[in-house]
Parts: sequence; C-alpha cells; structure tokens
Amino acid sequence: MRTAKRIPRSLLVGGVLLAAGAALAAMLRSSPPVEEATPEPQAAPPPAAAEAPPEPFAEPAAPTEPSPPVAGRPVDIDRVRLMLDPAQAVVEEDRLVQPLPDGTRAVLSLQPKAQEKLLALFDKYDVPVGAVVAIEAATGRVVAFVSRSRAPTERPATLDASFPAASVFKLVTTAALLEETGLDDTARVCYRAASGTRKLSAKDIEEEFTEGADGVACASLAEGVAKSLNPVLARLAYDHLTPRTLLRFAERFAFGRAVPFDVPIDVSPLEIPREKVEFARTAAGFWHVGLSPMHGAVLAQVLANGGRMLRPTMIDAVVTADGREAWTSEPQGLRRVIAEATATALGAMMVQTVDVGTGKRDFTDPQGRPFLSYPVAGKTGSLSNPSPFMAYSWFVGFAPAGSPPPGTPVYAVAVLVVNEERWRIKAPLVARETLRTLLGD
Repeated sequence: MRTAKRIPRSLLVGGVLLAAGAALAAMLRSSPPVEEATPEPQAAPPPAAAEAPPEPFAEPAAPTEPSPPVAGRPVDIDRVRLMLDPAQAVVEEDRLVQPLPDGTRAVLSLQPKAQEKLLALFDKYDVPVGAVVAIEAATGRVVAFVSRSRAPTERPATLDASFPAASVFKLVTTAALLEETGLDDTARVCYRAASGTRKLSAKDIEEEFTEGADGVACASLAEGVAKSLNPVLARLAYDHLTPRTLLRFAERFAFGRAVPFDVPIDVSPLEIPREKVEFARTAAGFWHVGLSPMHGAVLAQVLANGGRMLRPTMIDAVVTADGREAWTSEPQGLRRVIAEATATALGAMMVQTVDVGTGKRDFTDPQGRPFLSYPVAGKTGSLSNPSPFMAYSWFVGFAPAGSPPPGTPVYAVAVLVVNEERWRIKAPLVARETLRTLLGD
C-alpha cells in the first residue's frame, strides 16, 4: 500500500542568517578574514593531453522529439519548473513527489531518508547555518538538498552564493596551473613558514626564500592543495598566472555565470583583482569570490566526471493522474570545463586532502583507520569574519574516487557549515556522514 506523509518545510527550505548576508557582502568587498590555518575556536561538547577549447556555456538545445502528451497536450517542463517547490513534496514509498495544480505530479530525485538524516544531524548539533547538496555525478540528479538555519528566511542556503568560496577556490587556481603553465603536482615552492597562519603580506608573496633557511618551509603543489597551504598557491599564481587566465578558468567553472537548474541558483560572485599581490591572495582563496553549496556540488561533479559539466536536475519525471510517466529527465551535458588529464591530476591531489591533509581528522578514527571503505576526494575551506563572528567551513568533493567498482554510483557533494565562536561540528564531518548515507558504508 502506498503511504504518504509531508516532509517538514525546514527539511528543504532554510537559509542564511540575515546578519550573515550583510556582513559577508562587506567582507567580500574589503575586509581581510583569516583563512584555513587560523587557530580553531574552542569546540563545545555536542548536545544530548590538450583538448579543444570549451564550447560556450549555455543551456542545451531543446529535444527534437516532443514530450508525450498530458491530457492532449505536451508537458511544458518549463512551467513545471516554475511550480517546483520541494517543500510541498510528500513521501510516496521511497520517492518524494510534488502534486501539481493540473493533477499531474513531479517525481523528484531527492532521497527521503538522506534528507531526513542530514537535517537531523544539523538539528542535533544546533548548527546556526548548514547546507548539503549531493549530486549523482554521472547523471546530474540531485539526491540531497538540505538547508538549516536558526533564523527564518525565504532563501535556502543551498542556493545562496553570498558565502565566501575560501580555499575551495584553490581548485580553480590549481586547474589553471596544471592546464596552462605546464606545471605538475611536484612543482615546489619555498615560503616563510609563519605565513601559513595569517594573512599573506606582499613580502610573503614576492620575496624568494631558500630551502633550509631559518623559518622557511617548502612544499609541492600537491601538498599545497591537500594541506591548503596559502603561500604555495599564492606564490605559484603570482609567478605563473595572470588575472586574465584565472578569470577565464573561473568562468569555465561557472563563477560569475548562471548554472541552469530546475530552481534558480544565485550566481557566484567573482572579482579577480589586477594588482599582482591582491591577485595572488585571491588565487589562494582570500575573499573576492562567493559560492553557493549548489554550485560547489556542480564544481565537484565536474572533477568526478573527468572535466565535463552536466546540468543538475531535481525533477526525474512528470506523472499523470492515472500514473503514466508523461515526461522523463535525461542527462544533459553542458560543456567541457577542463581536460580529462587535468581533472584526474586534481582529483588525485584531493584524495590526499582526506588521507593526509586538512580532511584527515574527520575521515579517520583516532587510530588512523578510515571511516569509509573507498577513497574520497575533497577540498576543505575555512574563513572567519570577526564582526559579527562567523566561521565558514566548507567541504567539496566526490566519492568513490579513482576507479570505483562497476555499478557503484559516484556522488559529488558540497557541505557548508557556518558556526559561532563555540562550534560543535564542521563541514568535513557532515560530508563524511553524507557519503556514508548515500553509499551505505
């Protein structure tokens, strides 16, 4: 027997704190928050090969064959998208289904059990603002789409691009370095060791440092990504990239451009400074760039798909009142973003993030044993704003990485957690639980 129950509105519709949006807007314009290596605030205990240039970024062409008729007329999928409101969906067996005014129903790709578990995780730790998006990489189907906010708002955090991209933007910089300059993951940089714990000064970026000198550390590009070493990415960008090149790659990844989806996504704001030192800081993930969790998941999907972007979708099918599928979704490729070799190399660096880098703490137990039985590729990001205090924590990645067993789906995930000074969980832990839920590990 088919049963139905309504999903609570907070499961799918949340949003950001009103104060956070205003404060972040000012931060992206001017203020210098602290990135990645900032000492963490005290944790509170939990409550009980060269390829052709990419084609223009555009919506795919309309299907050549008309959709099957509904009550004597084709399905107007654009009209269905306009009426889409996941908060109105109900659970029917193992699916989320939204009734529509004309008697048809939109069958959604979201997994009800994953939705409930992730929202419960946010609620358990009383996360001020949290968002999770997970996409089935090979198809573009959005299987998790969860927002949580203490303050009521009409805009879900999943779609809001006013959050700083932080070190997630290092992925774009690294793609540009690999594809445009001939560098590989072994490219080595020496830097003032102390620069990893504070804002990068002009001296940190411009001065040459000698390996073995007092106070000097050296690391490869791969280590710079895995351990989110700001001076490594900043100095490599300063020496090898131009603002024009970085802007071009950012736009390939859809920063500053609309990403087509079944509901509107905020455009992730982007400013690439011309001044060389500020340009290098931006390349390392310091301000000037915003990101929505939905866009973050699309970025991860590009890397999971060998450099190709698919259109994300939430509507699987439109069903008539008598149960006939009148329209079904098909995967739609949008464009090639980077070469497959670039995506593979970047993905390997992201696996090191989880194995030995900034994601290790949340993906291994105290004895060093991984919580998951398959490789995970990820990139963390953190940025804090002092007034009012907001600590932004990101995880963007995909799993299983490498060569998963045949028939095993690969999921691209993006998690954002915004904490106060006393925090309980951060994004990597939520990403781990998201992947465990989706892959049954």
